[in-house]
Amino acid sequence: MANRIKVGVLGTGTVAELYYLAGVANYSEKAELTAVCDAVPGRAEAAAQKYRAVHSYDDYSAMLAEADLDAVLVLTQHEFHYENTKQALLAGKHVAVEKPLSNGFDEAKELVELAEAQGLKLSCAPPMFFEPVTIRVRELIQGGAIGKVAYAVSRASGAGPARRPGWGSTDQTWFYQAGGGPLASLGAYNLTALTWILGPVKRVGALTGISIPQRMALSGPGKGQLFDTTAADNNLLLLDWGDSLFGMTDIGYCAAAIKSPRAEYYGDQGALIVNGGSGPDCIEVYEQHEDLSYAGWVPAGSSNLGANFDISVTITHLIDCLVDGSEPLTSGRHALHVTEIMDLAEKPSGSGVFHNTTTST
Repeated sequence: MANRIKVGVLGTGTVAELYYLAGVANYSEKAELTAVCDAVPGRAEAAAQKYRAVHSYDDYSAMLAEADLDAVLVLTQHEFHYENTKQALLAGKHVAVEKPLSNGFDEAKELVELAEAQGLKLSCAPPMFFEPVTIRVRELIQGGAIGKVAYAVSRASGAGPARRPGWGSTDQTWFYQAGGGPLASLGAYNLTALTWILGPVKRVGALTGISIPQRMALSGPGKGQLFDTTAADNNLLLLDWGDSLFGMTDIGYCAAAIKSPRAEYYGDQGALIVNGGSGPDCIEVYEQHEDLSYAGWVPAGSSNLGANFDISVTITHLIDCLVDGSEPLTSGRHALHVTEIMDLAEKPSGSGVFHNTTTST
């Protein structure tokens, strides 16, 4: 593989503009932003001019056929990830794709197996393996800071992108529609972190539903307009890692605000909470001495820990792996396990019903 990787970007909307285009353009020592593509007339051309891409396209097939690319970054809406990623893999390109890998487990499995059969690398967001707070939490827990973990609580709920005034210039209401939804847009973050910190989940149970059937957009082209919610906007998941290690997580668009910790881990020797933000107090560990001479919460972060994390590492890490021949931590295999958890959460679950995963080994 060449020392400078030629990258094509599919989708130049809000997420591309906020994170990824600058990420690739600024990685010029190892990467060239060779081509950008967007179906919205004029948007790819504008992105090419701003970020110094060599070519711009409004047709994805044309970009894959004409541009000299090593890798493709897929930043389209969730429902198109499967087809867009598959098309790039069949064209012989390595792929980095925003989460989710696909909207269904079977399609995600097909993509992972296709990449492996083609000898291609597949990287999937979110890149929690590089998020400083997640790294520190994993180090503490695997280092025995709280002893044997008994259960974990993680939160990934919010109001959703259509209630963020001024967040992006594109329509955000699709996040609330079938094919979108908070499980994929928010849940991928905490499920990726949980399964990296604690290992693969063996069983999944869930309560899911639509709590707010109609909403008003506060940003984007549809600002001030009412729209229907057609994807489950309220999801509570129970996770079983085996060996009596359990977890629960909320993933939805029904929380106007959350003040409780972002995540909590409880063990037989202590507890750990993730407060969010940055700095020493963004992580706290409860310590209790065996002689009971001390018990209390101790800051376990560090100065600026958690600041300036950039999700464009999903593509820059893939570029590094292509240069040095290593496999990405943000692998399709890990994304496949997360996709299966989300897929099982959406299956009918009567009282007390759990579904077994097939990707936990």
